[in-house]
Amino acid sequence: MKKMIIVLTAFIGLSIPISADNVVITGISTAMPDKAIAEIIRFEGNLGETIATDTVTDGNFKVTLHTDSSLNKLGLYIRKDNKSSRGRRLYVRPGAKIEIIGEDEHVDTWKVKSNVPEQAEYDKYLMESKDILDSLHQIDIEYDRKRKTAIDEATVSKVKEEYTATKSLRDSLYNITLLRDLESMKSAEVTEVWLDKMEAIASTCGSQTNNSICQSIKELYGGLSDSIKTSKQGLKIKSLLYPPKKIEKGDWFPTTQFRDLMGEVHTMQELRGKWVVAVFWSAGCGGCHYAFQELPKLLSKHLESLEGVLLSCDSDKWWRWATENFAVKGNNWNEGMEDYGLYKSFGNEGLPTVVMVTPEGRIADIFIGFYEDRIEDNLRK
Repeated sequence: MKKMIIVLTAFIGLSIPISADNVVITGISTAMPDKAIAEIIRFEGNLGETIATDTVTDGNFKVTLHTDSSLNKLGLYIRKDNKSSRGRRLYVRPGAKIEIIGEDEHVDTWKVKSNVPEQAEYDKYLMESKDILDSLHQIDIEYDRKRKTAIDEATVSKVKEEYTATKSLRDSLYNITLLRDLESMKSAEVTEVWLDKMEAIASTCGSQTNNSICQSIKELYGGLSDSIKTSKQGLKIKSLLYPPKKIEKGDWFPTTQFRDLMGEVHTMQELRGKWVVAVFWSAGCGGCHYAFQELPKLLSKHLESLEGVLLSCDSDKWWRWATENFAVKGNNWNEGMEDYGLYKSFGNEGLPTVVMVTPEGRIADIFIGFYEDRIEDNLRK
């Protein structure tokens, strides 16, 4: 999975006294049915945390949440019938007052009135392409409706074929929005919002058919200062624009440095002499939770010949949270680069990614999912 969301807590109907640090978000829309849930999610790396919710009543909702940092990047989602809408990006500062007005089902382009400067900056980009984004969303909405009302499998199959046939059109329209963003970015000041926009465009380069878009964003990246390029976000953008060489079977496991929970530095080389099962994981990955439970059992069967190590792809905050909440044991390390560090060199295709390393330190196998039979088969070989 490329993106994972784990819901850690939700506050429903919670009354919070208004203070300078609290943020009030109100919304009104005739397109929101009663009993739908307005959900505010804070994202950090691969993980999202629900920090506030409210049940829609007469097309209205209101949430009050506390922020203790200068700038928060949140998402508004409307959840109904066990399905969540697209997210509306919100930039929030302590004391912000935000009003959201929706006149249609396109939640991601709803109008936002806010006293946060970053919101106005972000929305300037958004509104330049609202017409196309709404058209793209409408194609998806119509597809969902036709599929739900299909009377038989033949009709479902036909609906899917019709939708698939629109891919070229959808790609072309989306590329227009990226080109519009790029044109605006060329003359705009480099800010946090600008960098967020650069990261979003850079993330499309892996599947981008329009090479001019990737070339343009690379040129903009090349003009950034060294301090930005070496920042956490700058390094992530670089990994998206210039993916590292993919590690293959037979290669040596890199000498990458990791840290344990106490801050001690480790490398895989210190485990040479035994076979090693290295598991890249994240707190929001269900298959990773299974690996937490089964890896110790597997190691106990091969005490003399097998070692294990869990390599977190989360931020320090979520790594420590998951370690405590899922009782993660054994070698538990973090590179500090989330999912754009060494994990990207192993394909970045899903979690858990399991890497089998020979006693000499070479890569014997790479696969997604914690499959004990495959691990045992490698050991037998």
